[in-house]
Amino acid sequence: MRKIFLASATLALSIQLSFSQTWDSMGCGITGSSGHSVYTIEADSIHDWIFAGGNFDSAGCKEIFAAAYWDGADWHGTGQPYNAIFYDFCLYNGEVYAAKNNAVVKLQDTSWVLVGSCSGDAHCLKVFNDKLIAGGEFSKINSTTVHYIAQYDGSTWSPIGNGFTGLDHDVESLAVFNGELIAGGFFDTEFGDTTQLNNIAWWDGTKWQPLTGGI
Repeated sequence: MRKIFLASATLALSIQLSFSQTWDSMGCGITGSSGHSVYTIEADSIHDWIFAGGNFDSAGCKEIFAAAYWDGADWHGTGQPYNAIFYDFCLYNGEVYAAKNNAVVKLQDTSWVLVGSCSGDAHCLKVFNDKLIAGGEFSKINSTTVHYIAQYDGSTWSPIGNGFTGLDHDVESLAVFNGELIAGGFFDTEFGDTTQLNNIAWWDGTKWQPLTGGI
């Protein structure tokens, strides 16, 4: 599965905190009858919580689907349905955002509100140049054609260049390095361009450029 940052097991998954060289449990962890995977964790400095997202149906021995937060004592849910999957979290403009199946959402109190309706799953988020960047399997977000990567200024989504194209059409990961935005995933070229990117590229402010031959 994609971006399993903590741990995944066939029968159960537990989350633990590290103190010096020992591990301590966080309640009774995160488990599920199918999937059982935590794909992402994020420290929320706004509320002093830790978010865990993925494909699970139990956290802290309670029925909690896909997204949970740890307040230092126990796990709490955020009202997600059984078929939700969370892939990434990101802090932007003092608020918590999440990438999930077919959407980008924002935390409001202790539940999620829709920010971007996607034509496919949103897999990754990153802040770059004061904008929230989202990548995934979506060709459109809120009816705007973006070709698998988009930027959000707090009110409107827009494409970054022409986006990407390729056999699988997917942006799996984002990073900011030396002030440059880097995207990785499953793509061949920028949409409408013939320059081979080979699954990883950096944004020069005008178009997507290859990163030393790609991967």
